[in-house]
Amino acid sequence: MDDILEFEADDINQSQYEFSFAVNLGIGYHTLTIEAWDVADNYLKKEVNIVVPKVALVCVGGEVYPVNKLAMLVPWIALGVAIIAGTIIAMRRRSAQN
Repeated sequence: MDDILEFEADDINQSQYEFSFAVNLGIGYHTLTIEAWDVADNYLKKEVNIVVPKVALVCVGGEVYPVNKLAMLVPWIALGVAIIAGTIIAMRRRSAQN
């Protein structure tokens, strides 16, 4: 099915004429046909092919939870304690061997 939009230019003293319009086109291939006549009955027809792509829907949103700082620090604290304990044990063994 073809949809026809008609526009009429009243100011014929211009050498060029520009217009714009908004239309909802479905997904797929479309051909826009522009036909123009001037006051001397000269005729021009141009066709433009366009493609309306399918746009993927992006989900936006979600839930935000506060950061548990202690849970983030506990592994690092445990690692630090293990390194210090290992160093103390190694130093005691070394001093006991001497």
